[in-house]
Amino acid sequence: MKQDTFFLTRWWNGKNLQSRLAFVFTILFVLCFLTLSIFLLNLVQLVQLNEQARTIYEQTRQVYRLEAMIKQYQLGLKNYEISSSSLAQEELTATGRSIDETIQSLKVGASAAHASTLDDLADQKNNLTSLVTRIIDAVDLEDSKDYEEQDWTRVEQLDAQAAGLFDEMIADTSLVSSDLAGQLQDVQGNAEMFSLYALFSGLLALPMFFFLALLAALINTLQINLPLERLAQAVKDLQERKLNPSNMEGLTRRTDEIGIMAREFLLMAEDLGQRDARLAAEVEEIRSKIK
Repeated sequence: MKQDTFFLTRWWNGKNLQSRLAFVFTILFVLCFLTLSIFLLNLVQLVQLNEQARTIYEQTRQVYRLEAMIKQYQLGLKNYEISSSSLAQEELTATGRSIDETIQSLKVGASAAHASTLDDLADQKNNLTSLVTRIIDAVDLEDSKDYEEQDWTRVEQLDAQAAGLFDEMIADTSLVSSDLAGQLQDVQGNAEMFSLYALFSGLLALPMFFFLALLAALINTLQINLPLERLAQAVKDLQERKLNPSNMEGLTRRTDEIGIMAREFLLMAEDLGQRDARLAAEVEEIRSKIK
């Protein structure tokens, strides 16, 4: 760790001011960019989760509708057994067609876990349609007989088989709806988590950009403006013959362009001082000779 720190110190001291500022601003920019990227990625994830939730919600709505139609289909069959009317048969046929369409629609966007259950539902519905046709034929046959000759045993047997199929279909739809409800809860939990991530990263990204601007101004002031002001003051002090080299000690230790300027300025000031001293000595010597 000490070797790494020493290496970084040597690297930092070996760079000029422009390289140092470029390095600092690059680090800050990368941090800001990463924070903003995390924020945007969370937003994208939230959009995807929202679409996923909408899909699950639509599938759940279709499953509940399917369950209601199955119960309606069962009631329609009971109604036909009682009334034997053509209107009841038409309603029964229309409901059965709607059930088939809903199952096919659910199979289009179904996951692998639901696909097998929906296939079972489709097979059960086909068996149920065939059984309903047999029940209708049996009811029509008994209705065509005289009251004393009617025997509804066959109808009751077929009706019991149909009731079993209805119960299986309702159980399967309940299984799918429960699974979809669990998936929706998981999506909502993930959405809440990514919402918090987006909030924190957004709250962090905003101050970081302000901090970057503030730090840029601070670095510019401390590393450039103030040192240049000290150099300008040193030039003024030199003109007024009251320059104190110790005041520029901090500047001369710098390894960048300003440090080079400060050291060259002190060398120049020292050279001027020596010249002034020589001139003063020569003036004194001339005065002494004149006297």
